[in-house]
Amino acid sequence: MGSIEDRERLKEEYKKHYRSIKELRQKAVDAERMAKVNSALNRMNVDGLMDSFDEVLDKVRHKIALAEAKLEVYLDSAEESNSDEVYRCEDEEFIRKQRSEETLKKIRAEMGILQTDIKDQISALSEVDKSIGPKNQSANSHQKSGETKQNDASGVKKTLGPAKQ
Repeated sequence: MGSIEDRERLKEEYKKHYRSIKELRQKAVDAERMAKVNSALNRMNVDGLMDSFDEVLDKVRHKIALAEAKLEVYLDSAEESNSDEVYRCEDEEFIRKQRSEETLKKIRAEMGILQTDIKDQISALSEVDKSIGPKNQSANSHQKSGETKQNDASGVKKTLGPAKQ
């Protein structure tokens, strides 16, 4: 039994050893990466970077000032013609409302035409005499004449299409 216990103990020692080797390799990779980052940061020219940043900042400020100037000129010209534009806007809005009302009237008229067409079609369909069971007229005529209703199929007239007269 001692050999099995010794083998398990050695196995655990080897596992610890391999884990420590793996951790050390990972630390070495991390250290190399940090060294590369530090050397890249040290090689950077901070003065040149700041100069290029200042140039970009100046260009942005120039574009902002240009846009503000254009906006002021536009606002000044808009104030001068503001009264004319108010009337134009009101006229355009009025015309737009009139057109929308006309369109609505046309649609309603078309819907009315459609409704009358549908009513005509429904009335035409209601004139068609189709039945699956006994006709109401033949059943009423049998009852009026005093005859009893027959259960056999000889007295029943059934149709699936329009009634032939």
